[in-house]
Amino acid sequence: MVRKTKGETVKRFNLRLLDSQLKKIREDCFLWALRHAEDVSRVYDSITEFPGTQTFDDRLNDILEPLLSIASVVDGDEKGP
Repeated sequence: MVRKTKGETVKRFNLRLLDSQLKKIREDCFLWALRHAEDVSRVYDSITEFPGTQTFDDRLNDILEPLLSIASVVDGDEKGP
């Protein structure tokens, strides 16, 4: 992101105006999750540690492990790390 200059005008971000686009994205994410839930669960249950997370504290690992499991499936690496 780049900060706007004082003389620059930008259109104000309005979440309500994006509702229809965001609804489509939510629906697509929901359908993806339904289709790949077993794969994500398999990766999540099989991990002992994701590479690069060894220095993170337990709380951060608790937050990241589900996200990294999803990312592994999205990336096509359904076996996990």
